[in-house]
Amino acid sequence: MLTYGGNDEVMQSVEADGGWENMKKEETHYVGVSSLSSAMVRHAAPKVPVIIKDLQSAQGSVYDGQRITATAFLAQLLLSSDLGGLILLDPLMENMTSRLKDSSVTVRMLAVRGLGNIASGYPEKVRKHGTHLLTAMINAMDDRDDPEHIVTQEAMSSLCRLLPHIPDTDLYSLLIHTAIRIRPFFDHERTDLRTASIMLFGTLSKFVSGQEEVLSEQILNGLVTLLLHLQDPKPDVVK
Repeated sequence: MLTYGGNDEVMQSVEADGGWENMKKEETHYVGVSSLSSAMVRHAAPKVPVIIKDLQSAQGSVYDGQRITATAFLAQLLLSSDLGGLILLDPLMENMTSRLKDSSVTVRMLAVRGLGNIASGYPEKVRKHGTHLLTAMINAMDDRDDPEHIVTQEAMSSLCRLLPHIPDTDLYSLLIHTAIRIRPFFDHERTDLRTASIMLFGTLSKFVSGQEEVLSEQILNGLVTLLLHLQDPKPDVVK
């Protein structure tokens, strides 16, 4: 369809990224859809607004697969500022927020990723909606129906990107809760969870100014664990 529509560049870009192969497998389908979304932004941006309109209705589908596909495509769009005035950002943000309560854990993870992507594509929106985004990330880390912690991991990674753009006045009330919440993941058996939690802990430590004694205490209590993980078998965790 892309070929007949004169969008060979999109097709080739997705092919080079392994997107078509990823789409064929259930466990990596959303990765392939994200590749297609990125390629459309780069090579066919004027066609994106019409696609957004159709996918927004698909986000409310009764079928998990349709919601996963739609959310993956839309979440990836928020990573790029190249769409400029072609799209309305606020409705997209609202769509991502509404998916945070989705029954599919994959959809919830992708919605968290979409909100985190705003830090890269539209940092000025992060400054404007700081409290809303922080609350969404904290709630995502407390997801009780996430046995594999994929939503939690995405929330930790997204917070690392969002925090530098959020005004200090919106931050301090949530810093303590976040520091305490992520500590158990320092020693998790999964490398990606150890890495994400320690990276977020390091990001949080940048906001300690000396007046937040409770947060300072959390940072100090984490030092021994961090020193021990310098001997972690995984290089990403050591880094």
